[in-house]
Amino acid sequence: MLKKIYIKQNKNQACAQKYDIKDFIDRMRGQGIDAEQITAWSEICSSDALVITDCEAEEFEKARGEFASGGLCRIFGVGVDTGKFSGYPYVIQDFEVSVRYLELIYARMTGQPFEVARSARLIIREMTAEDLPLMYQLYGTLNECPYIEPLYEYERELEFTKNYIKNMYGFYQYGLWLVFERVSGALVGRIGIENRVIDGRQRQELGYLIGKTWQGHGYAYEASREIIRYASDELELEELFAAVDKNNRASRELALKLGVEYYADAQETLELYRKKLIKDL
Repeated sequence: MLKKIYIKQNKNQACAQKYDIKDFIDRMRGQGIDAEQITAWSEICSSDALVITDCEAEEFEKARGEFASGGLCRIFGVGVDTGKFSGYPYVIQDFEVSVRYLELIYARMTGQPFEVARSARLIIREMTAEDLPLMYQLYGTLNECPYIEPLYEYERELEFTKNYIKNMYGFYQYGLWLVFERVSGALVGRIGIENRVIDGRQRQELGYLIGKTWQGHGYAYEASREIIRYASDELELEELFAAVDKNNRASRELALKLGVEYYADAQETLELYRKKLIKDL
């Protein structure tokens, strides 16, 4: 998890004074990430950190090589000012970038699963191949549920999961995520955003399931609210859809509780609902 950010600007560049760095640092620290501005590479003393800089990528890589020889090998560079620093794996336009997006960048660069949200009782994060045994246990509690598609056999599911992480998370920055209890650490469900073609257009659809063992505790509602907030605030989506089987009373009641509106029949037994997104759900 991202804990440290350094800001290194090239004072010889005219753009160096146009950002409110103090506001950015205060905002990061207010959300639990230590941030500081430095004037020389030698001031970096923490590994596992992001360095946001307007310096040339070659200059950063040279400094990074020196860090590696001194033990600070996990330093990751992010360029600022789009269009000038193609040598960086990630470039941000300005310092208005959100904490969540910087955490996403850090997760991508370190190969860690991105934590999407935390609520009072739950943690929602990306899945990994190592989570497969827990996923089989979760789906095992839902064997008799007619609305849940089972997982593939292990080797096929493993291949599918690796491709899903690379292509869905990597390209869209969303997908189906895992839901864990904060206290016990138990995997209690899956929730997330997937793509569905509606009216000839690719739309985003909210999907969710909770293991039978953990149903009846309001987890689906609690997790769904976090995903709706994330879709609005971070992904800047204007709407989310939900596809609900007409015979699935619990799923329909949850959708309505989340404030969706009936949109259309998708199939004989499938109804589409739509949620128009607003800030601060």
